Amino acid sequence: MPQLLNLTLKLSTGVPPPPKSIDIAFSLTEGADLPAWAHDILSGSWGIGLSLTVYVKTDGLGRDEEVVLERRRGFEKVAIANIGRNEHAYVKHLARRYNTFPDVQILTKTNGVSPDMIRSMVDANRNGSYGFISHPWVFQRRYLTVRCDSAWENHALFPEFCHGNTGSGTIRPVKELPGWLVIRPARVQPDYCDLSWPLFNRQGRLPFLHETHGEGTFSIRRDVLAQFPHDWYLTWSNLTYRCAIPGYMGKHHDDAMMEVFPLVFSKERYMSDFPVYHISPSTVALYDKN
Repeated sequence: MPQLLNLTLKLSTGVPPPPKSIDIAFSLTEGADLPAWAHDILSGSWGIGLSLTVYVKTDGLGRDEEVVLERRRGFEKVAIANIGRNEHAYVKHLARRYNTFPDVQILTKTNGVSPDMIRSMVDANRNGSYGFISHPWVFQRRYLTVRCDSAWENHALFPEFCHGNTGSGTIRPVKELPGWLVIRPARVQPDYCDLSWPLFNRQGRLPFLHETHGEGTFSIRRDVLAQFPHDWYLTWSNLTYRCAIPGYMGKHHDDAMMEVFPLVFSKERYMSDFPVYHISPSTVALYDKN
């Protein structure tokens, strides 16, 4: 009967039924303990249908190596190479779990993340039908990324954000302006090693203006993830690890979280092309209340 009700809901409203399974993936440094909210999930106190995938950044493992440290119902702990930051684990996870995606995949950092924040991510997906959500973090700020591409040079707003002549190659985007809405120039270009792959492959023309939260915690519905084939994720993962350099990759991390992930997965199945000014439906519906 529940399956019939879900099918009826989908056929009558066009809205997918509430998710049956939600996986939460994150990475830890070697020797670190699970966050308190992870124990709440494993205890079952947050209800059924939740699982955890934990990646442990481990010294001595090669870029392509992984070791399953623990696996049981609703929990998997995997040792991976101690390379990069959250975004590296995110991409590896999407590539290795492609054939077993849950109804909704949550990708989250652990620093500054409270149990209430994780619970709100879970509830947003249990109670809603958004294909992609870029969740706020400690700071309730949004990002307006401006892409000064010649494809938009005839748009009325182009001179307001972009300066110079596209033909001469002297175009300059607006400088970054901090505030509640951070206005920032797009930094990822087609030759930007691994981060350019998801943006410039299978996406079409990117929006001139893109507004979103971009602090590194995302939830993505399975049908949105499945828009891309397995090989697409494998290529992205291979590039991400091949392009990684030793030490802190602050710019790479920021660009991945602010520009790449929020844009790649916010093009939902019903969208054939990005609009000029793109805001994910969840950004408006969930976070414009204040």
